[in-house]
Amino acid sequence: MYISILPFIFCLLWTVTAQFSGGDRPNNGARLDPPNHASNRTDSQVICEPFGACTRCPDEQLDQPFCRPFGNRQLLHCRSADSVGDTPTWGPCGRIILKERADFLEFAACNAAFTVVGLLVIVARSRRLAYQRSRALAARIGIGRV
Repeated sequence: MYISILPFIFCLLWTVTAQFSGGDRPNNGARLDPPNHASNRTDSQVICEPFGACTRCPDEQLDQPFCRPFGNRQLLHCRSADSVGDTPTWGPCGRIILKERADFLEFAACNAAFTVVGLLVIVARSRRLAYQRSRALAARIGIGRV
């Protein structure tokens, strides 16, 4: 009975993970929809454009505003209307798809491992109880040694 549940759990896990594995994106898995930098114009006409992929923030910089809300940052090149060169700075960006997928698969694998261990414990316990009951019944009716 318990063994017939395992293929169902496996199929369910496979279906859920297949949903997240469709279509890898370029840029090392970084999401290609950065914040809308075209509307970054302020009164001084500063224009910031994304430069490079979205990367994880170092642990010591996670409290910085450009690392919020997901802990990722992207290099921006900003220039104002009155300056000649670009000024590099960091800006926030969305989630990194490959990291999110890896975290989800780790979560799913841990849950699957806990499920398998739990089912093995249940099967072993039920067999042990059945063996103890059969020995108690045999002792009660006088078959074999106790």
